[in-house]
Amino acid sequence: QRQTFEPLRRDLLLERYTSRAEQALQAQNHAAALTALRQARALAPEDPWLAYRLANLLEEQGQRRQADAVFADLLLRQPGDPTAHYAHGLYLAAAQRDVAALATLGDVAPELWGEGMRTLAARVQRRQLLERAETLRASGREAAAVGLIEHAVRENGGPPDDLVMLADWAASRGEPDKALDYLQQALTLDRQHA
Repeated sequence: QRQTFEPLRRDLLLERYTSRAEQALQAQNHAAALTALRQARALAPEDPWLAYRLANLLEEQGQRRQADAVFADLLLRQPGDPTAHYAHGLYLAAAQRDVAALATLGDVAPELWGEGMRTLAARVQRRQLLERAETLRASGREAAAVGLIEHAVRENGGPPDDLVMLADWAASRGEPDKALDYLQQALTLDRQHA
């Protein structure tokens, strides 16, 4: 009988622990939330979203090494699982660890990627692109930064915000005609852009 009811018992305990974690977070009691999430994860060690919640909370508490260990354990248990790698990528991207985020996504064959994984990869790649452009511009190589952004816009068709940024740069350089050209290109991509 115990074996028959064990899955139900496990599910009830899992629900209790996740509920406790939510209540503790609402009360700003991070220690209690961590305890509840650890208890929940002990019951469901292969649940990527429990690992994600626990790792994020650990990261917020300055316990990066322990947070990384949560995902190391999950990925050992589910090395090729797209959802596990997606959750790991989200965790890493939130911590501004873009190279590692793209690496964990890259551990999954692209044909297995879901829409969320593609969106995350695009967002991280764009952030890296903008950081490279800002670094070039700050070092006095604005022409190279502009070329980098223009190439990305040509290759990917947007987003219009990148063209608006180039318009701002052109205006600050004293090139209003070039700025207007960038704005016109942005409006071509998105007529409703604010």
